[in-house]
Amino acid sequence: MTSQTTGSQIEVYRYRWVIIAVFAVINIVVQLQWLSFAPIAKAAQSVYGVSALQVDFFSIIYLAVFVIFCIPASYVIITAVGAVIVLVFLREKPPTPPCKEGQDERFKVFEGLRHMLKNRDMLVLIMVFFLGLGMFNAITTCIDQICKLRGLNFEQTGLVGGMMLISGVLGSVVFPLISDKLRKRKAVFLFTGICSIPGLIGLTTTGHYWGMLISAFLMGFFFLGGAPVLFQFCAEINAPAPESTSQGLLMLAGQIGGILFVIGMNGLGMIPSMVVFIVFSLINAILFLLMRESKMIQSDLTGAMDAPA
Repeated sequence: MTSQTTGSQIEVYRYRWVIIAVFAVINIVVQLQWLSFAPIAKAAQSVYGVSALQVDFFSIIYLAVFVIFCIPASYVIITAVGAVIVLVFLREKPPTPPCKEGQDERFKVFEGLRHMLKNRDMLVLIMVFFLGLGMFNAITTCIDQICKLRGLNFEQTGLVGGMMLISGVLGSVVFPLISDKLRKRKAVFLFTGICSIPGLIGLTTTGHYWGMLISAFLMGFFFLGGAPVLFQFCAEINAPAPESTSQGLLMLAGQIGGILFVIGMNGLGMIPSMVVFIVFSLINAILFLLMRESKMIQSDLTGAMDAPA
């Protein structure tokens, strides 16, 4: 399969699905490990005789380790299993260039960092991830405490948390396709950011199991569904900085936010914290409005319109 570009042809290889599968397996393992105690926090408290915050530290440890190693991980793979999978399946580069001539040039890591930190839109995006991903990490970590207030049992709590992740996978397929079809980034992630707020409000106010499920679906579908579009937007506005560094910086901000928000939720309380998160979501919507559309996607659209039929 090929896609026509201005002055060149870019070959699209089926092997890309192998890379996606490898990435998916690694992420599934990570998510299973760091959220394993989230839906059974009440039982863990009872069995081990500890506080809710002490149980949440199992998740905080993951976030903290990410903060420490995310920049060094731009150089090396630090997980043994991940390293084996990468060595077996990943290739250094495709047989033909994956982009237009000149677009494959990249800054080195620290040169790229300096470039990104001078980018106004990137600084806004870092704040968006600090608030947005931080909130999501905190809510998924404390989901058992939130559901406990609604009288949900372990199985129901697990399904509410699972609903957020499953609907997020669905949204992550849908919204990138829409973004690529429309050749727009800002409009799509602004839409998903605003539409995730009703789900957050529902998790904060509803007292029924089915209401919690519907709210979890809405939050996961729109919140996680917009994340791939934001990552692509990040790569485009920061080129030629390495994508691993730019996206690692966003994840770093989100993990720091997650640590602070988990601690804050245990200190302030679940419902008051959720109300604060609603305010943070509104702030994020305003931050989205402050960002400019990706010049790369605009130039691609202009090129497509100018190309002969």
